[in-house]
Amino acid sequence: MSLGHEQEMDELRQNLKGKSSAEIRDMIAQHKGQKKNKKATISLAKKQAKRIGVSDHRIILNAVDSRKTPDDYTGWVKEMNGNGQIKCLFQARKGKLDGLAIWYNVDGTEKARSNYKDGKPVD
Repeated sequence: MSLGHEQEMDELRQNLKGKSSAEIRDMIAQHKGQKKNKKATISLAKKQAKRIGVSDHRIILNAVDSRKTPDDYTGWVKEMNGNGQIKCLFQARKGKLDGLAIWYNVDGTEKARSNYKDGKPVD
């Protein structure tokens, strides 16, 4: 057993001390639910990536919702339409469009593609 695993087991034992069987069952069920939700989220990201032609589903998985993007955010951003599909996927740097931006039709086909630098279109 590795040192990291032993430490995890010690933390688990501490968390379980004094808990009733029902509480432990609830903790296990919650953990299983979190794992199931994570798998479902990854599966959805893979389906969306395939549907819109993005080669790496982690871009979609890690992209920040445009409504929750901090003003100084750097990274991938996604904007969703009303039916839960990706409307736009773009790169931002310090809160401005900077890099590739792709807009999609409701059916998932590409509508438009542009490159930006400091919030302005690049030819």
